[in-house]
Amino acid sequence: MSMPAIAMKATSGEMSHTLTASGGTVGGIGDTGVYALVTLFDAPGQHIHASLGGTAPTGDVAQKMKDGYRRDSSFMDYSMQLGSGSWDFKPSLTYTGKADAWNWGAQVAGTKRMAARNASGYRLGDMFESSVWGGYSWTDWLANTLRLSYSWQDTIHGRFPNRWASVGKDACNQADFTYPDYDDEGNPIGEPYLHQADYDACLANVITDRRDKDARDHMSSQDYPHNYGGHYLDLGLGVSANYGGHRLAFEWQQPLYTNVNGYQLNRDHFLTFTWSMGF
Repeated sequence: MSMPAIAMKATSGEMSHTLTASGGTVGGIGDTGVYALVTLFDAPGQHIHASLGGTAPTGDVAQKMKDGYRRDSSFMDYSMQLGSGSWDFKPSLTYTGKADAWNWGAQVAGTKRMAARNASGYRLGDMFESSVWGGYSWTDWLANTLRLSYSWQDTIHGRFPNRWASVGKDACNQADFTYPDYDDEGNPIGEPYLHQADYDACLANVITDRRDKDARDHMSSQDYPHNYGGHYLDLGLGVSANYGGHRLAFEWQQPLYTNVNGYQLNRDHFLTFTWSMGF
């Protein structure tokens, strides 16, 4: 996967400077899926089957920036990780029908994450997907489809480890802010006392320093786990061709409705290509 980034120029009065842009590229093995299809209903022109299975967490969820702006090797954002990092249960139920040159169908599917957190400290959101479609075969080998799909995805729970959580933990020692009291002749009297205002100011500075350093790992909206997931409604127009047991299919998907969690880039459109072979 590759995510390009474009540097933007900021102008203030007579001064201008270019904001740093940091993209990235990752590659490797993703999660491994294993599924079983079970026929629930089989009649001439109508079929219902269920799919039971899921994915094993073989995709890496600890991809980091190796160079560029974040030379400290902080985590790449969640969408650039190669897997979910958890065992995922992914059932589905599909109905298909056919009469003469017409065909139709509907499907519901879900994804349930089976772990509270993965090895990198977060869990991707559960998912629900549904779609209905209809199609018409113009010839024995050429067909069109029209599909309406709705999907929902929960936000990400948890987050990458905060590398700065322990920064300054020894900076505010109460002993350094504990002072004795003196009499008029300069002799210590009574028990030493804690200068609470100075101690609280030290703690506040440590918290501010941690937040500033943690912000360096959150350079864009994709670095925040609450900026993932939402509700999506799409319309798809497809064309497929069959020849000698091979099937080539293209589908153009146009978003109709989007309601995302937090702040995210708007969706544009999708083009999907599928090649399958039956034997």
